[in-house]
Amino acid sequence: MENKVLNKLNTLGGKEASGASPSMSEEKEYTSTKAEMEIANLQEELDGKQQDRKQRKVFAQCIFGLVCAYLLVVLVVIFFVGFGLMTLSDIVLNVLLTTTTANVIGIFVIVAKYLFHR
Repeated sequence: MENKVLNKLNTLGGKEASGASPSMSEEKEYTSTKAEMEIANLQEELDGKQQDRKQRKVFAQCIFGLVCAYLLVVLVVIFFVGFGLMTLSDIVLNVLLTTTTANVIGIFVIVAKYLFHR
């Protein structure tokens, strides 16, 4: 459809460039064709934005699941250490908790900026 519209516009534009003034029907056809192209362009933009919203929702859910699983693993490790089923030094526990906090905050910031960009 887009090629058909472009060909029509070029044809109509060529008639105007040759020096002959366009008839009323040609002007209406040109205006109609131009409006069709603008509507098609706006519809394409709308479809793209709708697809972006759907993808963002899927990505947000996947990232939320990943963060939950990561926190669950860290929580299990902390409980194992607390109940004496696993032995880790204080430095290792401190690093584990620090990196976990940094990862959660970092992922949250990245997702929030992606979802709510200006």
